[in-house]
Amino acid sequence: MRDYNFFTSYIKVPEKKNIKGILLVIILVVIFALLLFYSWMLSALSLQKMQEIKQLDQFLESDQVKAQLKEVNDKQAELDQMQDLYDYAVSEHQQWTSNIAVSPGVVEEIAKALPSGMFIDTLSADGTSIDLNGFTKNYSDIAQYQYNLKEQLNTEDILVTAISQDDYRYSFSIQITSEEVLTHESN
Repeated sequence: MRDYNFFTSYIKVPEKKNIKGILLVIILVVIFALLLFYSWMLSALSLQKMQEIKQLDQFLESDQVKAQLKEVNDKQAELDQMQDLYDYAVSEHQQWTSNIAVSPGVVEEIAKALPSGMFIDTLSADGTSIDLNGFTKNYSDIAQYQYNLKEQLNTEDILVTAISQDDYRYSFSIQITSEEVLTHESN
């Protein structure tokens, strides 16, 4: 038989606590708090970066920076122009030095052979001959110069190709075709 206790309904029976549910609620609250903190940090960092960008924009748009930037651009343009001129000068120098067909020793010998009062206007060479153009007051100086060149350069291949007379002077052209002189000049 069963014992019927009238007070059983008033006796407190300890309930089992739902630990899993509580633990789940705590975890969800912590995750929510972390998400709120993360979003707040992200917005704070974003705001800070926006302020830094605004400060940089203000700095870059300032008159002082614009003046310095203009000066730098002007200097760069000037540097580019100078570099172009330098490159041009170097190429011209290389072309000029590669086209020189008369050695300084031969030019010196040609200059030593000049009689007093005679002048050379141009000296040119094309690899097969050296052409001299000049002027003098005395007609006999031209023959003397031809003789001196033959002695100085040790060659007979010297030809006076033209002589003309102006009012007060004689113009002349002399051509040197000696192989020895031409091969000496390229050394």
